[in-house]
Amino acid sequence: MDYSITSTADARTAQLKGRLTFQEQRLFRTLIDDLFSDAAGQYVIDLRQVEYIDSSGLGMLLIARKRAQQAKAGIVLTGVPTNARETFATARFEDLFEIRG
Repeated sequence: MDYSITSTADARTAQLKGRLTFQEQRLFRTLIDDLFSDAAGQYVIDLRQVEYIDSSGLGMLLIARKRAQQAKAGIVLTGVPTNARETFATARFEDLFEIRG
């Protein structure tokens, strides 16, 4: 997994690329530290370029949600891959996250 982070006046966005799996846990924790290193009203995780998300990846997204709650900020998932949409529905992520696209 690779990532980059961009900022606007009210949001910080992490663009992920590759796979979001158990093997990426350490890098994802670094990503979360980077993403939340500056305050924002909203944090966005862009999944457009993610090829695969396993159950550990879902757990990592929940960690991001918890950090956003601690920061009293919103969190949005964008570009959810087609192959992950059913998994997100089963996990009821639409109840936990704002999901766009």
